[in-house]
Amino acid sequence: LVLVNPASSFDRSPWPTIGPLLPLIPGELYTGLPYALAPVLFDSPKLLQGAVLAAIKAAEAGAPTANNSFNGDGGGGGGGDPAAALAAAGAELARLFPALGQLSNIIPRDTLAHRLTILSDGCKVVNADGALARFKTRTLAVCSTNDLLIPSADEGTRLKRAMPTGKCAVETLEGNSHAALQEAGVNLSTILRRNGFLPRQPGDAPSLTRDPRFTPPSPAELDKAFESLQILKAIVSPVFFSTRASDGKVVSGLGAVPLSDGARPVLLVGNHQTLAPDLGFLIEQFIKERGVLIRGLAHPIVAGGGMGG
Repeated sequence: LVLVNPASSFDRSPWPTIGPLLPLIPGELYTGLPYALAPVLFDSPKLLQGAVLAAIKAAEAGAPTANNSFNGDGGGGGGGDPAAALAAAGAELARLFPALGQLSNIIPRDTLAHRLTILSDGCKVVNADGALARFKTRTLAVCSTNDLLIPSADEGTRLKRAMPTGKCAVETLEGNSHAALQEAGVNLSTILRRNGFLPRQPGDAPSLTRDPRFTPPSPAELDKAFESLQILKAIVSPVFFSTRASDGKVVSGLGAVPLSDGARPVLLVGNHQTLAPDLGFLIEQFIKERGVLIRGLAHPIVAGGGMGG
Protein backbone atom coordinates (compact mmCIF):
# COMPACT_ATOMS: atom_id res chain seq x y z
CA LEU A 1 0.00 0.00 0.00
CA VAL A 2 1.44 3.38 -1.04
CA LEU A 3 -0.03 6.56 0.45
CA VAL A 4 0.96 10.02 -0.78
CA ASN A 5 0.02 12.70 1.77
CA PRO A 6 -2.57 10.31 3.23
CA ALA A 7 -6.03 11.62 4.07
CA SER A 8 -5.96 9.75 7.38
CA SER A 9 -4.95 13.14 8.82
CA PHE A 10 -8.08 14.81 7.40
CA ASP A 11 -9.78 14.79 10.79
CA ARG A 12 -6.93 16.82 12.30
CA SER A 13 -7.18 19.56 9.66
CA PRO A 14 -9.57 22.53 9.43
CA TRP A 15 -11.45 20.87 6.54
CA PRO A 16 -14.05 18.94 8.56
CA THR A 17 -15.28 22.39 9.63
CA ILE A 18 -14.61 24.39 6.46
CA GLY A 19 -15.35 21.63 3.94
CA PRO A 20 -19.14 21.43 4.40
CA LEU A 21 -19.36 25.14 3.56
CA LEU A 22 -17.72 24.77 0.12
CA PRO A 23 -20.68 23.06 -1.60
CA LEU A 24 -22.84 26.00 -0.45
CA ILE A 25 -20.85 28.46 -2.57
CA PRO A 26 -22.97 29.89 -5.44
CA GLY A 27 -22.38 28.19 -8.78
CA GLU A 28 -20.81 31.22 -10.46
CA LEU A 29 -18.24 31.44 -7.66
CA TYR A 30 -17.72 27.69 -7.33
CA THR A 31 -16.07 27.56 -10.78
CA GLY A 32 -13.27 29.74 -9.42
CA LEU A 33 -12.74 27.59 -6.31
CA PRO A 34 -9.87 25.49 -7.77
CA TYR A 35 -7.88 28.64 -8.50
CA ALA A 36 -8.57 29.99 -5.02
CA LEU A 37 -7.28 26.74 -3.51
CA ALA A 38 -4.23 26.52 -5.78
CA PRO A 39 -1.86 28.13 -3.21
CA VAL A 40 -2.99 25.50 -0.71
CA LEU A 41 -2.71 22.58 -3.10
CA PHE A 42 0.55 23.55 -4.80
CA ASP A 43 3.88 25.04 -3.83
CA SER A 44 3.96 27.97 -6.25
CA PRO A 45 7.77 28.55 -6.18
CA LYS A 46 8.42 24.90 -7.10
CA LEU A 47 5.87 24.98 -9.91
CA LEU A 48 7.28 28.24 -11.27
CA GLN A 49 10.80 26.82 -11.04
CA GLY A 50 9.88 24.11 -13.53
CA ALA A 51 8.34 26.68 -15.87
CA VAL A 52 11.40 28.95 -15.68
CA LEU A 53 13.77 26.08 -16.37
CA ALA A 54 11.68 25.02 -19.38
CA ALA A 55 11.71 28.60 -20.68
CA ILE A 56 15.48 28.91 -20.28
CA LYS A 57 16.08 25.61 -22.01
CA ALA A 58 13.84 26.57 -24.94
CA ALA A 59 15.42 30.01 -25.27
CA GLU A 60 18.97 28.67 -25.15
CA ALA A 61 18.12 26.03 -27.76
CA GLY A 62 16.72 28.68 -30.10
CA ALA A 63 13.48 26.75 -30.41
CA PRO A 64 11.13 27.79 -33.24
CA THR A 65 8.37 30.30 -32.54
CA ALA A 66 4.68 29.76 -33.14
CA ASN A 67 5.06 30.60 -36.85
CA ASN A 68 7.97 28.11 -37.16
CA SER A 69 10.59 30.85 -37.67
CA PHE A 70 13.93 30.64 -35.86
CA ASN A 71 15.88 33.36 -34.13
CA GLY A 72 17.48 36.07 -36.17
CA ASP A 73 21.01 34.69 -36.37
CA GLY A 74 19.95 32.44 -39.26
CA GLY A 75 20.56 29.24 -37.31
CA GLY A 76 18.72 27.07 -34.90
CA GLY A 77 20.35 28.08 -31.64
CA GLY A 78 22.38 30.42 -29.56
CA GLY A 79 20.44 33.66 -29.80
CA GLY A 80 17.42 32.76 -27.74
CA ASP A 81 13.77 33.08 -28.69
CA PRO A 82 11.45 34.91 -26.25
CA ALA A 83 8.30 33.60 -27.93
CA ALA A 84 9.50 30.01 -27.73
CA ALA A 85 10.56 30.54 -24.12
CA LEU A 86 7.12 31.84 -23.15
CA ALA A 87 5.46 29.00 -25.03
CA ALA A 88 7.64 26.44 -23.23
CA ALA A 89 6.89 28.03 -19.85
CA GLY A 90 3.18 27.96 -20.60
CA ALA A 91 3.32 24.33 -21.69
CA GLU A 92 5.17 23.37 -18.51
CA LEU A 93 2.62 25.15 -16.33
CA ALA A 94 -0.18 23.45 -18.23
CA ARG A 95 1.51 20.11 -17.53
CA LEU A 96 1.94 20.93 -13.85
CA PHE A 97 -1.67 22.08 -13.43
CA PRO A 98 -3.55 19.17 -15.04
CA ALA A 99 -7.24 19.98 -15.42
CA LEU A 100 -7.07 22.65 -12.70
CA GLY A 101 -9.63 24.77 -14.46
CA GLN A 102 -11.89 21.74 -14.94
CA LEU A 103 -11.97 20.63 -11.33
CA SER A 104 -15.25 22.41 -10.67
CA ASN A 105 -16.79 20.37 -13.51
CA ILE A 106 -15.05 17.12 -12.58
CA ILE A 107 -16.13 17.51 -8.93
CA PRO A 108 -19.55 19.21 -8.82
CA ARG A 109 -20.74 20.66 -5.53
CA ASP A 110 -22.84 17.61 -4.61
CA THR A 111 -19.94 15.30 -5.41
CA LEU A 112 -17.61 17.39 -3.25
CA ALA A 113 -20.05 17.22 -0.34
CA HIS A 114 -20.26 13.42 -0.72
CA ARG A 115 -16.47 13.01 -0.83
CA LEU A 116 -15.99 15.17 2.26
CA THR A 117 -18.45 12.91 4.08
CA ILE A 118 -16.50 9.84 2.95
CA LEU A 119 -13.25 11.36 4.24
CA SER A 120 -14.78 12.10 7.64
CA ASP A 121 -16.33 8.63 7.92
CA GLY A 122 -13.11 6.99 6.74
CA CYS A 123 -11.03 8.76 9.37
CA LYS A 124 -13.40 7.51 12.08
CA VAL A 125 -12.72 3.93 10.97
CA VAL A 126 -8.99 4.17 10.27
CA ASN A 127 -8.19 6.18 13.39
CA ALA A 128 -10.41 4.21 15.77
CA ASP A 129 -8.63 2.83 18.84
CA GLY A 130 -6.42 -0.09 17.83
CA ALA A 131 -7.39 -0.07 14.16
CA LEU A 132 -3.95 0.80 12.81
CA ALA A 133 -2.29 -1.63 15.22
CA ARG A 134 -4.19 -4.44 13.51
CA PHE A 135 -3.23 -3.36 10.00
CA LYS A 136 -0.87 -5.98 8.51
CA THR A 137 -0.32 -4.70 4.96
CA ARG A 138 3.17 -3.37 4.21
CA THR A 139 2.76 0.39 3.71
CA LEU A 140 4.79 3.30 2.38
CA ALA A 141 3.69 6.77 3.50
CA VAL A 142 5.07 9.56 1.28
CA CYS A 143 4.59 12.83 3.16
CA SER A 144 5.29 16.46 2.22
CA THR A 145 6.62 18.86 4.84
CA ASN A 146 4.89 21.88 3.27
CA ASP A 147 1.44 20.39 2.81
CA LEU A 148 -0.95 23.24 3.66
CA LEU A 149 -4.10 21.22 2.96
CA ILE A 150 -3.73 18.54 5.65
CA PRO A 151 -1.03 17.93 8.32
CA SER A 152 0.97 15.43 6.25
CA ALA A 153 4.31 16.41 7.81
CA ASP A 154 3.39 14.58 11.04
CA GLU A 155 1.17 11.89 9.57
CA GLY A 156 3.94 9.56 8.40
CA THR A 157 5.48 9.42 11.86
CA ARG A 158 2.05 8.86 13.44
CA LEU A 159 1.22 5.98 11.09
CA LYS A 160 4.61 4.35 11.65
CA ARG A 161 4.16 4.45 15.42
CA ALA A 162 0.57 3.23 15.33
CA MET A 163 1.09 0.36 12.89
CA PRO A 164 2.88 -2.92 13.74
CA THR A 165 6.67 -2.72 13.80
CA GLY A 166 8.21 -2.87 10.34
CA LYS A 167 4.90 -2.49 8.48
CA CYS A 168 5.13 1.23 7.67
CA ALA A 169 8.01 2.98 5.93
CA VAL A 170 8.05 6.77 5.61
CA GLU A 171 9.52 8.88 2.80
CA THR A 172 9.63 12.59 3.66
CA LEU A 173 9.48 15.11 0.81
CA GLU A 174 11.24 18.18 2.18
CA GLY A 175 9.68 21.44 1.01
CA ASN A 176 6.99 19.87 -1.17
CA SER A 177 3.27 20.68 -1.12
CA HIS A 178 0.12 18.55 -1.05
CA ALA A 179 0.31 18.05 -4.83
CA ALA A 180 3.91 16.88 -4.60
CA LEU A 181 3.67 14.49 -7.53
CA GLN A 182 2.96 17.46 -9.82
CA GLU A 183 6.13 19.27 -8.75
CA ALA A 184 9.50 19.19 -10.45
CA GLY A 185 12.04 16.78 -9.00
CA VAL A 186 9.56 14.31 -7.48
CA ASN A 187 9.67 10.89 -9.14
CA LEU A 188 7.32 8.33 -7.61
CA SER A 189 9.09 5.40 -9.29
CA THR A 190 12.40 6.46 -7.73
CA ILE A 191 10.76 6.76 -4.32
CA LEU A 192 9.17 3.32 -4.61
CA ARG A 193 12.43 1.71 -5.74
CA ARG A 194 14.44 3.38 -2.96
CA ASN A 195 12.02 2.00 -0.36
CA GLY A 196 11.79 -1.48 -1.85
CA PHE A 197 8.21 -1.17 -3.14
CA LEU A 198 8.89 -2.08 -6.77
CA PRO A 199 9.60 -5.55 -8.19
CA ARG A 200 13.28 -6.22 -8.76
CA GLN A 201 14.62 -5.41 -12.22
CA PRO A 202 17.51 -7.10 -14.10
CA GLY A 203 19.71 -4.05 -13.62
CA ASP A 204 19.20 -3.85 -9.85
CA ALA A 205 22.02 -4.56 -7.41
CA PRO A 206 22.17 -8.20 -6.22
CA SER A 207 19.87 -9.10 -3.38
CA LEU A 208 21.50 -9.04 0.06
CA THR A 209 20.19 -12.47 0.98
CA ARG A 210 19.39 -15.88 -0.49
CA ASP A 211 16.86 -16.59 2.25
CA PRO A 212 13.36 -16.33 0.69
CA ARG A 213 11.86 -15.97 4.17
CA PHE A 214 13.84 -12.81 4.89
CA THR A 215 13.08 -9.40 3.38
CA PRO A 216 16.31 -7.36 3.31
CA PRO A 217 16.21 -3.67 4.22
CA SER A 218 15.49 -1.19 1.44
CA PRO A 219 18.13 1.27 0.17
CA ALA A 220 16.40 4.04 2.13
CA GLU A 221 16.53 1.99 5.35
CA LEU A 222 20.21 1.19 4.76
CA ASP A 223 21.00 4.87 4.23
CA LYS A 224 19.39 5.74 7.57
CA ALA A 225 21.24 2.91 9.33
CA PHE A 226 24.60 3.93 7.84
CA GLU A 227 23.98 7.54 8.79
CA SER A 228 23.50 6.52 12.43
CA LEU A 229 27.07 5.12 12.43
CA GLN A 230 28.77 8.29 11.23
CA ILE A 231 29.53 9.87 14.62
CA LEU A 232 31.11 6.73 16.09
CA LYS A 233 32.91 6.05 12.81
CA ALA A 234 34.45 9.52 12.91
CA ILE A 235 35.71 8.81 16.44
CA VAL A 236 37.25 5.34 15.95
CA SER A 237 37.99 5.33 12.15
CA PRO A 238 37.58 1.57 11.55
CA VAL A 239 39.89 -0.14 9.03
CA PHE A 240 39.22 -3.61 7.58
CA PHE A 241 41.66 -6.35 6.49
CA SER A 242 41.25 -9.98 5.48
CA THR A 243 43.60 -12.90 4.86
CA ARG A 244 43.78 -14.74 1.55
CA ALA A 245 43.42 -18.50 1.97
CA SER A 246 45.70 -19.24 -1.01
CA ASP A 247 48.91 -17.67 0.33
CA GLY A 248 48.07 -16.33 3.77
CA LYS A 249 48.65 -12.73 2.71
CA VAL A 250 46.79 -10.00 4.57
CA VAL A 251 45.03 -7.66 2.15
CA SER A 252 43.11 -4.43 2.60
CA GLY A 253 39.35 -4.77 2.72
CA LEU A 254 37.07 -7.79 3.04
CA GLY A 255 37.69 -9.26 -0.41
CA ALA A 256 39.42 -12.36 0.96
CA VAL A 257 36.62 -13.36 3.35
CA PRO A 258 34.95 -16.55 2.04
CA LEU A 259 31.26 -16.31 1.30
CA SER A 260 28.57 -18.93 1.03
CA ASP A 261 28.43 -20.88 -2.22
CA GLY A 262 24.71 -21.41 -1.73
CA ALA A 263 25.08 -24.97 -0.44
CA ARG A 264 25.74 -24.01 3.16
CA PRO A 265 26.13 -20.79 5.17
CA VAL A 266 29.32 -19.17 6.46
CA LEU A 267 29.76 -18.47 10.16
CA LEU A 268 32.03 -15.57 11.10
CA VAL A 269 33.55 -16.02 14.57
CA GLY A 270 35.56 -13.43 16.48
CA ASN A 271 35.80 -11.31 19.58
CA HIS A 272 34.47 -7.78 19.53
CA GLN A 273 34.24 -4.65 21.60
CA THR A 274 32.10 -4.33 24.70
CA LEU A 275 28.42 -3.96 23.75
CA ALA A 276 29.44 -4.73 20.14
CA PRO A 277 29.43 -1.21 18.64
CA ASP A 278 31.65 -2.58 15.86
CA LEU A 279 28.88 -4.91 14.61
CA GLY A 280 27.27 -2.06 12.67
CA PHE A 281 30.60 -1.29 10.98
CA LEU A 282 31.01 -4.93 9.93
CA ILE A 283 27.48 -5.09 8.52
CA GLU A 284 27.93 -1.84 6.59
CA GLN A 285 31.31 -2.86 5.17
CA PHE A 286 30.12 -6.30 4.03
CA ILE A 287 27.16 -4.69 2.27
CA LYS A 288 29.30 -2.08 0.53
CA GLU A 289 32.22 -4.35 -0.41
CA ARG A 290 30.63 -7.75 -0.92
CA GLY A 291 26.90 -7.07 -1.37
CA VAL A 292 26.09 -9.43 1.49
CA LEU A 293 24.04 -8.76 4.60
CA ILE A 294 25.55 -10.51 7.62
CA ARG A 295 23.40 -11.02 10.67
CA GLY A 296 24.70 -10.79 14.19
CA LEU A 297 23.98 -13.59 16.67
CA ALA A 298 23.33 -12.87 20.34
CA HIS A 299 22.14 -14.67 23.46
CA PRO A 300 18.32 -14.53 23.77
CA ILE A 301 18.59 -12.43 26.91
CA VAL A 302 20.06 -9.59 24.82
CA ALA A 303 16.92 -9.52 22.68
CA GLY A 304 14.63 -9.60 25.70
CA GLY A 305 13.99 -13.32 25.45
CA GLY A 306 15.09 -14.05 29.00
CA MET A 307 16.66 -17.30 30.17
CA GLY A 308 13.63 -19.52 29.67
CA GLY A 309 12.65 -21.62 26.66
